Amino acid sequence: MSTTEQSFSGFQDESNPTGQYMGGVKDILDSVYEQLIKNDTRTFTYAETKFFKMWYDNQTAEVQEKTKELVKAGRLDLVNGGWSSPDEATTTYDALIDNFMIGQQWLYKTFEHHSKVSWQLDALGVSSGYARLAKDVGFDMLYYAKVNLAERK
Repeated sequence: MSTTEQSFSGFQDESNPTGQYMGGVKDILDSVYEQLIKNDTRTFTYAETKFFKMWYDNQTAEVQEKTKELVKAGRLDLVNGGWSSPDEATTTYDALIDNFMIGQQWLYKTFEHHSKVSWQLDALGVSSGYARLAKDVGFDMLYYAKVNLAERK
């Protein structure tokens, strides 16, 4: 397990005999930004608003402005809009609403952006209540992965 800061910044994995460096979200976003700037045909979709804010807040004014342009052009697609991707099967309705509100408010204040797609790629559970809430907060689409094997058959 790692802390939020370790997940963002990366860390040396002391449990691994080689002491391997475990890359962080910052490394991913740095390389994505670099590639989006280099090649105007590329796009990227990202869902974790908390980590994105951590990255964005540590950028120069120039990088922040270019990031706003990428979002406005749809080349950097900020989906889900929640502060984090929630475990929608076990959390409370109020916690889900708070999660959406915090993330969506920051996205709108910073980019004048409202996510229209809820993208749950690593959900540990999916509930019909979450799907209804996603519709109620303004999402047009809901995508998720990790379907139970029994459900696929």
